[in-house]
Amino acid sequence: MKKLILCFLLAVLMMLGIAAGVSALGQEMTIARGTPKIDGKIDDVWASADRQQLGYCKAGDRKTTPDALPDTCKVYASALYDDKAVYFLFEIEDDEFTFESTLGDWKNDSIYLYVDEIGDGDPTWTDQQAQIALVPNEGMEMIPRKGATPADYELEYTFPDEGHCVLEFKYVPRVLQLKEGVEFTMDFQYNDGVPGGTRDYCLGWSDESDDASNNSMCWGYATLGGEGGAAAPAASDAPAQPVEVVNIPEKAVTVDGVIADGEWDGATRMILNISETSTWTAHGGGIVGTDGWKKLNHTDKDFETELAFTVDGENLYILLTRVDSTLNFASDNYHRPYSSDCALMWFYDTEYTTQYGLQLLAANKSGEPVIGYFFMDADQNSSDNLMELDYASAVTKITDNGYVMEAKINMSGMDDLTHAMLAGGGINVTWCAVNICEDGWDSDDGAHELWGTYNYQAQYTGVNDWEYAPKVQLIDANGNPVEAPAKTEEPAKTEEPAAEEPAKTEEPAAEEPAKTEEPAAEEPTKTEEEPAKTEEPAADTPAVTTGSEPAAEKKSGCGSFLGGGLIAFVSVLGSAWIAKRK
Repeated sequence: MKKLILCFLLAVLMMLGIAAGVSALGQEMTIARGTPKIDGKIDDVWASADRQQLGYCKAGDRKTTPDALPDTCKVYASALYDDKAVYFLFEIEDDEFTFESTLGDWKNDSIYLYVDEIGDGDPTWTDQQAQIALVPNEGMEMIPRKGATPADYELEYTFPDEGHCVLEFKYVPRVLQLKEGVEFTMDFQYNDGVPGGTRDYCLGWSDESDDASNNSMCWGYATLGGEGGAAAPAASDAPAQPVEVVNIPEKAVTVDGVIADGEWDGATRMILNISETSTWTAHGGGIVGTDGWKKLNHTDKDFETELAFTVDGENLYILLTRVDSTLNFASDNYHRPYSSDCALMWFYDTEYTTQYGLQLLAANKSGEPVIGYFFMDADQNSSDNLMELDYASAVTKITDNGYVMEAKINMSGMDDLTHAMLAGGGINVTWCAVNICEDGWDSDDGAHELWGTYNYQAQYTGVNDWEYAPKVQLIDANGNPVEAPAKTEEPAKTEEPAAEEPAKTEEPAAEEPAKTEEPAAEEPTKTEEEPAKTEEPAADTPAVTTGSEPAAEKKSGCGSFLGGGLIAFVSVLGSAWIAKRK
């Protein structure tokens, strides 16, 4: 009897021990709809994903505490889904990649993906659960370790530079229903192997006690969201590589200087900072002016800024955020684009090689935002204040080390820039940000040199090399590209009147000679008496028309208006001459 009681007590203690070992942290991720191309490259569609860091160090020879993350290793995970699959993106920073152990072994640098397609808390391992090793090395890529395997999969990876790996994995589920609101459990793990050894660190997303391989209760929760349902990544976490396409969603936002949940989802963030931008060298990208950022030992905590857009009809909405340890609003002169901490951006028309530029001054000396506009062909014109002209409104919320600026601009104040042009596929966009770091800087007093000791400018790809600037792509509420307006169908309609007009113009041409010949026959001498009167207006008017028509043909109908006026004017003179003759 005593043995039975002892066994019972031991069993209870074991159950309590297991329960105590369960680490149900319950990290959460909302998975937005989106279909990336699986090529080991970060497409723009990933901008709408909920990007999260593997924030626990749960094992490894050099582990200290779960919260003490290593400096030599960092991993971010993102996920998207569509009607066919769940897509995972892993961004891995590691000082040394190692693939020396056997297939699927944790001594290789590798991602372990845990998925429970039902996610009802069943113990491991059941038919709907899987532990899969994803290894960015040829011949070792996808190795099922425990549980089930996906119905199908696709995996690609790249190493954009030394110490940086991008891995994409397409997971086709066996029983998971891919529709909004469905929940399941999952977890991510990164094994940081070392040459000839075991592993220095093991990073986890939801699991902090290294129980994920034996206990699904410590995995995190995933919810399939709606269209663009995931929050956009924070500026401090989002990768700041130059993008090739800038997505601009078709929607209005509230201009209040506050980034509301979901308000800017789907909009590509064009990011400038120190760590990434200082490494750019191609097509205008990089930090120019001075090396003040080096002298001041600036990091991303001292300077990081981002720009994004949405559009609603002819209204353009702009988001400009900035982290800045040397904020300086040192000008009231919006005619000087580089007058203080500010941003300048350009929409570039690839067909006409013209630029529609905006100066975004988050605040002047009085703390009020200013938006300047300048149109550029060969030379830059002085800017107009669109806010004073009632074409723009803006609100800036300023903190001790940065600001959030939201603006609304009616594009009718930007010459002929329109919604249709943005949707037409022929517009590029780029920008730059000026950082004033000089003590006592006042750009209105004329006593300071812009590029002095410390001031510098961060530039996105395409500044002064406009053909290489990112392409503008409008997207709808579902994240799908907006088709260009059907202007290409209009030539058929314009050809019809073109075919009819010759017939109409020929008739008056046939009638007029008879009328004009009669006066010429009756009084040939009188036509010689007044040549100067008829020639003077004919000489003046073509000179004006010829001088204005080439520019007018591209942008307006002014040439046709002047031509019609000339014909009418000559007709009036002719009628008066005939009346006088009679």
